[in-house]
Amino acid sequence: YIAENDIDIYTSTRKELPFPQYFVFYNGTKEEPDRTELKLSDLFCGITGECIQKDCNTVLHTAAGKKEPCLECTATMLNINYGHNKMLMEKCRRLKEYAYFVEAVRRNLASDMPLRESVLQAVDECIARDVLADILVSQKAEVVQMILETFDQEKHDEAMKKDWYEAGREDGLKEGIKEGQKEGMREGQKLERENGIRRLIISLRKKETPEENIINILQEVYELGAEDAERFLKP
Repeated sequence: YIAENDIDIYTSTRKELPFPQYFVFYNGTKEEPDRTELKLSDLFCGITGECIQKDCNTVLHTAAGKKEPCLECTATMLNINYGHNKMLMEKCRRLKEYAYFVEAVRRNLASDMPLRESVLQAVDECIARDVLADILVSQKAEVVQMILETFDQEKHDEAMKKDWYEAGREDGLKEGIKEGQKEGMREGQKLERENGIRRLIISLRKKETPEENIINILQEVYELGAEDAERFLKP
């Protein structure tokens, strides 16, 4: 904008700049609300309490109490996964169709379909439903190749297992701490683990993951034996 309007930023006169708005489109797999406000300052350490910085082997301490940062950037994150932000989707057909296409690929992957087959079937489904049909018909090979090149199945699986473990651990930790205060830390840690496992099972069942696959995931993430994993699946 500054270059296009030939604005000299080195003079002392007041410069008028356009009102800034920063939007982020989110289509990850973690559940998020339709609209979220993100602040750069949420990543700053030292706004409250003590800040420890390990870089250059230095330790910084802040004064007690809340501090206001001298730099801030606010972004509005919009969830563009299928089924979210319906008013926005109705106003932007391309965005709505893209969300449906992504959902179709993920739905196929969740049913244990190989990546390439998942993408191809999603493309055919969208063409049949007239979803991004003009693009998918004329550039089908390019679309499929682009997704295959940018999607690493192994990394995806590892990331999902890590997310499941961390989500289960966090939920279990909250419950475990409450019970641990009454029954001791050992019992609390046990409850943390069990609650984490149950949370993971609930999450996988919502995604309609087959029971056999759930057992395998429990064995990998929590290092359970087959019998122990099956026991957690029982009511």
